[in-house]
Amino acid sequence: MVLEASAAVSLAGNIAQFVAFSCRLFNTATSIQRSATGAAQNIRDVETVTEALRDWCEKLSTPRNTSLQQKALQGHLSLLELAERCHSTADELLSTTERVKAKNPKSEWSSFKAALSSTWSEGRIKDCEKRLDTYRHQMVLEVSMLQRQIAHYDHAGIC
Repeated sequence: MVLEASAAVSLAGNIAQFVAFSCRLFNTATSIQRSATGAAQNIRDVETVTEALRDWCEKLSTPRNTSLQQKALQGHLSLLELAERCHSTADELLSTTERVKAKNPKSEWSSFKAALSSTWSEGRIKDCEKRLDTYRHQMVLEVSMLQRQIAHYDHAGIC
């Protein structure tokens, strides 16, 4: 009898999880179908932030060749390496988000497939976001140190 009650509770839990998953999937599919881009709002937000970060990293990786910048960057090669890794991870994330978009957002079936793909890719997207956040935090620290060094050079009249 205890075994039957345990099985019933387990079954109820599984049903609740399935209902929650189905609701989330339905909401995502509806969001995709309503969008002009074929992506749910959270994916569009991720893309916007990631594109801005990738563009910033690209600018950082290709500095103007002023002597002041060259002197300042010599001691901060790790910043350039971080920018390259961040750029690469941003490309990986944007590639993943592109794959989870609906080909035809107005089609219910296409929106459903995109929602399912988005759900399956959630872990990969979160992993990329976490790595980007780590890179961003470290780059902020490096840029802060670089600004102090440039201010020191400016103050000392070194060019």
